[in-house]
Amino acid sequence: MKCKIEGCDRSTTYKADQVCQKHYFRMIRYGTYELTRSRKYRISNPAGYQKIYEPEHPLANSDGYVYEHRKVYFDQVSIVVSGCDMCSDPLSWESCHIDHIDDDATNNKKENLRVTCRACNVFRAHTADSMGKVRLTVNGVTMSAHAWARQEGVRVAGNTIRRRKMSGMSDYESVYGEKITHRNSVPKSKPLKYDSVRGIGRAARP
Repeated sequence: MKCKIEGCDRSTTYKADQVCQKHYFRMIRYGTYELTRSRKYRISNPAGYQKIYEPEHPLANSDGYVYEHRKVYFDQVSIVVSGCDMCSDPLSWESCHIDHIDDDATNNKKENLRVTCRACNVFRAHTADSMGKVRLTVNGVTMSAHAWARQEGVRVAGNTIRRRKMSGMSDYESVYGEKITHRNSVPKSKPLKYDSVRGIGRAARP
């Protein structure tokens, strides 16, 4: 398949956009597929993130553009970032992500922005409901097998919970059923650092 841009005889590299590599990166850099010598003040990349041409800004990239959400946070909230708003890990402008709370990349109001580390930025989308192919619901709480294994009072590992569920046991029996082997040992499934980011709390045993 050829690139959709008229006059281009290159093969399509990015099938979703139906463009070749040259035109794909031209769109990312300049916000247009057309060859132009004048830079636009505002462009957006394929993911919808807005970029502003302000080469003198402290956060500007080598092409002179700065992401608008980073610029807004720097200009209107704080010129210093000290830690992740979700897990408190220390950060700098070089290592931080400015996260859109409502997941709308075009909503760059300062109230919609927060500082996160890379891990929190990624894992916050992985909720208790979305993590794992096998999910179990007990007393109205739904989590993956391995998330249940990290709850107080659960004496079996995540793989055991998963096997029980797949064998036809009820969700409650899969999670809280008595151990059959190694009864004196309790799995050391401790809460993970990003459980709270995922919305995985400490479920009370029903």
